[in-house]
Formats: sequence, structure tokens, C-alpha cells
Amino acid sequence: MSTVVQATSNSLTDASDRASKRRRLFISLIERDDASFRLTFGCHRQSFAFICSLVELHWPETNRLIGNSRFSLQDRVAVTIYYLTHCGSLEDAASAHGMTTTAASRYVWQVVDVLLLDSVKTKYFQLPTTNEEWSQLSDEFEKICGYPNCCLAIGGMLVEIQQPRQWEGWYCSKNYPAENVQLVVDSKFQVRSMDVRPGGITDKETLRYSRFGRNLVEILPEGKHIIGHGEYNLSNQVVVPYPVTSTMSMAEKMFNSLQSTTQRVVKQASEMIKKRFRILQMPLTQRTEDGDAATTRMAQVISSAIVLHNILIDLNDLVEIDSSLGDDTDEEDMDNDSDVENSDVDETMDGDATIQRDRIKDCN
Repeated sequence: MSTVVQATSNSLTDASDRASKRRRLFISLIERDDASFRLTFGCHRQSFAFICSLVELHWPETNRLIGNSRFSLQDRVAVTIYYLTHCGSLEDAASAHGMTTTAASRYVWQVVDVLLLDSVKTKYFQLPTTNEEWSQLSDEFEKICGYPNCCLAIGGMLVEIQQPRQWEGWYCSKNYPAENVQLVVDSKFQVRSMDVRPGGITDKETLRYSRFGRNLVEILPEGKHIIGHGEYNLSNQVVVPYPVTSTMSMAEKMFNSLQSTTQRVVKQASEMIKKRFRILQMPLTQRTEDGDAATTRMAQVISSAIVLHNILIDLNDLVEIDSSLGDDTDEEDMDNDSDVENSDVDETMDGDATIQRDRIKDCN
């Protein structure tokens, strides 16, 4: 009997020692110098503290009070941000923070649930409510290269996922299973609206189905518009490039150059998001209890990364854009003449949209 008791005691001691060792490793992560801290968590120490305070403020809306748990709210935010900003697994994030994988999973989804609360998203995904605010957005866009009256730019960001069992509708135009994320971006790379759909749904279809797209006529003031790539339909609210043909005029080519330069903020925002939240650079692997691809959880991972992106942009905590990542949009090749029909005016439109685009062209 004494041998059994001794073995059990040794086992408990070993487990306690391993937990203490993991805990010391996590403390060393938090206490690193500022440069190392930013490399570890993808943000400045002050930004991390702000995110912790934000999560603490909204925590009671979706979670029980933490109480005397060994892992504080700061620990839970830390493992979540580490998980999102690294290409490794949840097991890697758990190990780095002295937690079991089960505990880390629970804490990550607790924090994600807070970040995706309406009370949080309402603050960090705002559209203007006055003409003056819309004009301020268009003035900022015009500073880029002189393109007038554009308030926002729209485009898609593809995030690869592991193939679901029911894979129909999930394969994007680049022939891999994906989530297609609609990004509506201002000139400062702030995402003003997002919508996550299966990869088989195109950017044009996502705009049509999304709340933003359905309400666009009511949202935009008269004389203002958003810009998109050539896969979108031309309308009074959405201005796209002229179809690329051998007969297009120099003025049309100049318009396309200005329009695409302005619209590039969407790709730049996408690059910023993926560079900081490196989990999005690899196929997402979240799974359901029966082992299928957890596409809803995957969408939540993407959405929480974009919420954090907006928070950090608001704090002026930026990442450099180096275009090192591959093209992750669902945009059609604008240099291919076969795309003319896709890029042209929607047949249901009258001539007003074409006239508006011509008017912008003639102003430059």
C-alpha cells in the first residue's frame, strides 16, 4: 500500500512541477521587452492592455465571472491573441501559456465570444450617419490619387479551410475550399463592414446577399459611391473599372488606373490582417465533435481577427504592408477580354450609372 501511495504522490508532484514550469514560461512571455512582446503577441504592450480592459468590460455579457481560477482574464486574452497571431496549433498556444489544450480551447472561445458581441462590433464597425462624415471619408480617399466622391472600397478576402464533408459550395475560384470574406474598407484600412460566406459564393453574390449590399441605396448619400473590382456590377452606388478592350480610350485607361489604385486599400487591409493574424495564412483546421470541418467556428476565428484588426487600427498600432502574401481575393483577371460581360453594366440598370462613371472619368 505504501508503494502505491508513494507512486501517486510522485505522479502528482511531477504534474505540479510541469504546470509550474509551463506557468513560468508564460510569465516570461508577458515580461519580455517591448520588441519581443510585439513579436510574440502581434501588438504593442499598451494595445494588449487595452484589449484586456475591453474584454473585461464586456465579459459578464457572455461569461461567468472568473473568480479564483488559476488563469486570469489576462491569461485568457493572451492565449487567444497568441493563437490568432501564430501559424501553430491550439496545442502550441496552450503549451506556450502553461495550459492544457482543453483549458486553452475553452478560454479562446470565451474571448472570441466577447469580441463578437454586438456591443463590441457596433463600436468598431461603424458607418457614417451624416453627410459631413461621408464627405470626410471621400476627402480622405481623394488624397490617395485624386479619385473623387468615393467613400469606401469593397472586395473579398479568401481564407483557405480544410475541406468539409459536404464540400459543395465551399470551393473558391482558385480551386480550394475557403471562406470568402467581404471587406468594406475606408482609406485608413479600417473595416467598416464585413460578411463571411462559403468560398463558392463570389464577391458579387456576397454583396447582393449581405446586409450592407441590401441597404446600400439607403446608406449612401446622393452623389457618393463605393468602388469595387471588375467582377461587381456597375451601379449608381458601386463604380467599377471600364471593361478592358483593345478600343478603350486613353481617358478610360486613366480612369481605370486611378480607380484601381484607390480600390487597392482592400488588398492592403487584407495583407495587414493576414500578416498580423498568421493563423489565416494556413488552412483553418477547427473541427466539430464528430471530426468534420467546423465552418462556423472558422468564420468566428476570421471575424474575431478582423475585430482585433479594427481595434488595433483605432489604437494606431499598425503593421507594415510588404505584399509578401499571395493574392487572396476572388477578383477576376481585369486584363482578360473574356471578362467584359462580367465587368459591364448590369442589364437591369438604366444609363445613369454609366453616365456617372463617364462624368468621373472626364473630371480627371
